[in-house]
Amino acid sequence: MPPTPYQPSLLNLASLTPDPVAGLERFESAAWQVDDLFANVPFHIAGSVLEPCSGHGALTKPLRERGLTVITNDIDPRVAADMHYDTRDPNALWPGRDFSDMAPVDWVITNPPFSLAVPIFLNMVNRARLGVIFQHRITFAEPTIERDQLFAEYKPNGMIVMMRYSFLKDGGTDSATTAWFVWLTGNPPLHSGATEYQVFSKYAEFFRIARRHST
Repeated sequence: MPPTPYQPSLLNLASLTPDPVAGLERFESAAWQVDDLFANVPFHIAGSVLEPCSGHGALTKPLRERGLTVITNDIDPRVAADMHYDTRDPNALWPGRDFSDMAPVDWVITNPPFSLAVPIFLNMVNRARLGVIFQHRITFAEPTIERDQLFAEYKPNGMIVMMRYSFLKDGGTDSATTAWFVWLTGNPPLHSGATEYQVFSKYAEFFRIARRHST
């Protein structure tokens, strides 16, 4: 794979340490966080998914267990994935062809590096027929110049807010409240329980506090 202008900084960071977390902002989702996503969206998530920051498969496994076809990518060549491209790069190559000409998938679902989420989103939003779903710290919704511009053009259709969680499993300073941010690019079918949710104008906008879990 030829290098791109996007890759060197991340790949160099990865080469400095055997710990991918330190070099690549790798904070793997918990299985119950995927449960919260599926339990609280007012529509069906089905079909094909691109996971552009797949890491060690924390999202890939539960998505496949729910019957979705998941295509995986991660910039880190040390992890198992279908591809290893920087998904900020609009010219990244899909196997044998131009990534920009990739047939759309139904969904893009990922837990991206917080500091790179905006350019990753902007490169992914046109690749999903039905929607883009990102897991972020809740502070992603706080105003910055970059995110103000993003939300002005792409207002999330909904958020699913979850309980605080320590991604490093030590109960230390990384403990944070996270949420699923949902942008709909199409019209996924409502599921039969949709009337249970706070849904406005069909599923044009929704906000949900996820059910509590014991961890």
